[in-house]
Amino acid sequence: MLSLTELKNRCPNLADVDDALCAAYEDISRRYDGLGVHMDDNADLMFSNHVMCLLKRIETGEYVPAMDEELFAELSDRAREMASDLMADAFSKAGQEPDKTEVLMLATHLDVAMAKEKEGLEQ
Repeated sequence: MLSLTELKNRCPNLADVDDALCAAYEDISRRYDGLGVHMDDNADLMFSNHVMCLLKRIETGEYVPAMDEELFAELSDRAREMASDLMADAFSKAGQEPDKTEVLMLATHLDVAMAKEKEGLEQ
């Protein structure tokens, strides 16, 4: 996951992010580092930006429209759990229940990264 400084440098629209969101992002980043998931540069940027945008949506309570969980049927349990664990504190601090669609969308990034890593090991 990109550092906060690198994310802000690569996504200028994040320059005005408030201190609370920055702290939440850095907390998630530290926990992400312990997951052992490795992403290429492009995937890392997309995941990091997704985390920050999700933090903004948690702050406002304005989530993406709910999607049928069946659309995420192929996601691994591990990716689901990791995404849920990463975002649990942010939802809790906002006094909200985790939004299933948002968590599953984030889990997609993790699952793709793990699949790419596994594919690379098998070659």
